[in-house]
Amino acid sequence: MPTGTTPAAHAQLRASTESAALDRAATAFSGRRLAAVAHASTTSGYVIGHREEVHLIERLSQRFGVPAVASCAAVAAALRTHGVEHVQLVHPPWFDEEFDELGAAYFRRHGFEAVVTKALGLPDDPARVAPQDVINWVEHHAEYRAEALLLAGNGFRAADAIEELELRTGRLVLEANQALLWAILAVTGMGWDITGYGRLLRASTSTT
Repeated sequence: MPTGTTPAAHAQLRASTESAALDRAATAFSGRRLAAVAHASTTSGYVIGHREEVHLIERLSQRFGVPAVASCAAVAAALRTHGVEHVQLVHPPWFDEEFDELGAAYFRRHGFEAVVTKALGLPDDPARVAPQDVINWVEHHAEYRAEALLLAGNGFRAADAIEELELRTGRLVLEANQALLWAILAVTGMGWDITGYGRLLRASTSTT
């Protein structure tokens, strides 16, 4: 989401969670056999908040007839699973200040101590973000109290930075798409053993 997000952009994010958008998605997937449905938008979760995201997950599950997950709720569940109390949200530079505030508020309402750091040393264009740059920047800006680091934003190209960041910082490192995959695997009851993408996905059994 570009810097200087407008109320219209927030309205668009909210609209992506409403019934008309879900109906369009259901039409696109009609006739296909699904195991789960995921709503992949961190900023939508921030805008609608925890309670509305829970309702979104319920509506997705009812609409598609399969388990459903959403980005922010997946991260919160992963943090709880690992006993995290203090999390540092690392936001990409294209998140504006309002998203910073909404992100911190979202996780605080879940009971976490949350601080936000904007990765201003990275490119403002998602396509130009390189994993090594993410690793180097985040390593030098990790809060000493943070038990976990969240590379927030489903458009933040940071999955390939997770493993090295965990090695360098000694912290649990979560990334929006990694946490969403973990949640999908969990709700479908599948065991897994995925290497190279951090401690979260190295777990070998489902949490369901």
